[in-house]
Amino acid sequence: MIDILAEVVAKRAPVGGLTIRQMASMLYNTGLIEEQRLRQYLAVVEYHEKIAKAESKAGLIETLAVKYEISERCIYDLLKSKRFNL
Repeated sequence: MIDILAEVVAKRAPVGGLTIRQMASMLYNTGLIEEQRLRQYLAVVEYHEKIAKAESKAGLIETLAVKYEISERCIYDLLKSKRFNL
């Protein structure tokens, strides 16, 4: 299982004195954001980072679905709805 907070930190730089790890920890610990939503966000971020070099869109989505333990359909829906604008 991956360390969700470590993944969030790796994807984004600190913002004005408050690190992404601190912000993600606070949101998660207070129940304002669920772990599943963090997984979805990370999958979408990684998709946009890797799609240019990927051999196939479907293969990349399948890999991300396994890595982040979410369904392929969920990733397709998130990409289509542009819920996480990057």
